[in-house]
Amino acid sequence: MAAQPNRPIRRGTEFRDGKLYSFSRRGILVVSQWPDMRAWRKTPKGHYWQHVRPEMSLEKTLDGWNCVWGHREPRQRYRIGEDSVIGHLECDLHDPGGLAEGGSFTEYDVAGSESWEKRARWQCADERYNRLQAEYLSPVPDEILTAISRFANRHWHLLNLVARCPGAFDLVRASPALALALSSLWVFRKNPPCQPLGGVNK
Repeated sequence: MAAQPNRPIRRGTEFRDGKLYSFSRRGILVVSQWPDMRAWRKTPKGHYWQHVRPEMSLEKTLDGWNCVWGHREPRQRYRIGEDSVIGHLECDLHDPGGLAEGGSFTEYDVAGSESWEKRARWQCADERYNRLQAEYLSPVPDEILTAISRFANRHWHLLNLVARCPGAFDLVRASPALALALSSLWVFRKNPPCQPLGGVNK
């Protein structure tokens, strides 16, 4: 994928044409939908787009399925770091000594105040983010999302395994440990394959 001259990256999330775009100060993450799940990333200092295996965490909410995106995982073996979530809106919305702790009313409770408006903007942005994530996940059958969400991590890898390899979903249910190992072959092999899922599919 050819790169355009570097420009300041705006923060936020967009979904269009079957791809989810996540913008943050760490770069741009682009992920395509099920069943042809692929991902690319470009950093502010990078000149080219890179194919990546992003860290994805599935979670079930009252409004449906959602996912949180983490740092990228390069194609070679890599020690997982402590990068912050890409595209995840972060805001401390706790009640500082207010009614939750038996205190008096705070400016959070005053409609029209600066803090109230800031909190409302964050809530609106968070709801929009959740809606876009749900739209991105909508093609994935619910039973697959449920099964994959029970794993502690590597949800992206497992979804790719199920999407690309016939019979993989039966393996996920019958032998979760083996399914996890097959979804990340390059981690367990000294000379990792260039196309690991292609090898599994044969």
